Amino acid sequence: MLRLTERQKKMAGMLFKTQCIADIGCDHGRLGAYLIQSGLAGSVIAADISNEALNKARNLARRLGVEEQMQFRCGDGLKVLEKKEAQAAVIAGLSGVTIAGIMLQGREKERIYVLQPMSEAFRLREALFKMGFEILDEAVAIENRGRRRFYEIIKCRWDGLAREPEEKYLYIPKAPLVRREREMKEFLEYKLDVCKKVLNGVQRGDGRYGDRDAWFKKQAAFYEEGLICLK
Repeated sequence: MLRLTERQKKMAGMLFKTQCIADIGCDHGRLGAYLIQSGLAGSVIAADISNEALNKARNLARRLGVEEQMQFRCGDGLKVLEKKEAQAAVIAGLSGVTIAGIMLQGREKERIYVLQPMSEAFRLREALFKMGFEILDEAVAIENRGRRRFYEIIKCRWDGLAREPEEKYLYIPKAPLVRREREMKEFLEYKLDVCKKVLNGVQRGDGRYGDRDAWFKKQAAFYEEGLICLK
């Protein structure tokens, strides 16, 4: 069976055993192939805007003997899916803003989404709440690939109800904080350190961040509060 990265393991762990799962932006197709191998999905729709990526995914599926259980579709976001075609969909490896744009096509009550933004997770959460998505669970994955990398993962579904959460939970994954998961301390310390470095740059007057110092101060306060909650 394929070995997954930590973030892929966390994403797979948020999925339930079902008939069909869509992997949107599948790239090399490793996650989709794993979902077949593990029995989590009876079939997988692997979709990507790049034909080159789809060819990689198709070749991997062929080598692993799971090609017959996978469909490969070239297209933009969730537009490749018919209504009620997949019970769950994974969208990973894109910016939070890009995923938010894709989720405009995702207003389908019967489908669960697992999202992994590479940046701007707070903008994705903000957009999801405004569009009427309920966040069901969240996680933080940590990987060592040259340097420590932190990935936020969001599980959600659409019910049409707009929400206004506490602002700090746009920046901090709520569920793993409440559960005091081991990754949260290191994640919050990292985010706080980034804010402090930016604020030190503002004080030196390097001008890179303009008048955004108040925004970083607010974030820093949220991360400090989160660390206190873990004590």
